[in-house]
Amino acid sequence: MRLTGNGDTVQVLWWNGERWGASGPLGIAAMALDRALDHVANQPDFWIHA
Repeated sequence: MRLTGNGDTVQVLWWNGERWGASGPLGIAAMALDRALDHVANQPDFWIHA
């Protein structure tokens, strides 16, 4: 997550193996921190199952 400088809004980023970028097909998602934490917690793609 990267702060946007606009209150508690953050950008949710995804490491694609080379650089940080959009976490979805519609570009970089920006949302309130509490919503971003919920988003990451509930998206299986953010979790590595070793």
